[in-house]
Amino acid sequence: MLVVEDEETVAKLVARVLQKAGYRVIAAKDGVEGVELAQQHEGEICLAVLDLVMPRMDGWGTLAALRKLRPGIPVILCSGYDEVHAMAGEHAEQPQAFLGKPYTIEALMKAVHQAVPQVL
Repeated sequence: MLVVEDEETVAKLVARVLQKAGYRVIAAKDGVEGVELAQQHEGEICLAVLDLVMPRMDGWGTLAALRKLRPGIPVILCSGYDEVHAMAGEHAEQPQAFLGKPYTIEALMKAVHQAVPQVL
């Protein structure tokens, strides 16, 4: 799984939770790094967890770039904004799930199940 989050504490916590659930996790500090890691690990990533607001490339840009590399890759989009605000606007690509920050471990795992039920 790919975790793209500019807040180091959040990234580490999400990675730890997913690793304890049995997943291999690759973490990036922004969308540019996330896309680079996705290119380096082509075919290994079954899900991307993306923060919406990040430097260099936001969550929407990262989602679009990841889908160009691998159409249909499941994505969870996370934001401190409420879902209505975060999802507003025209976006060619949509995530499988949305998580409002702060979120619980249970909410994260529910979103993972929603995004890729066949993996679990």
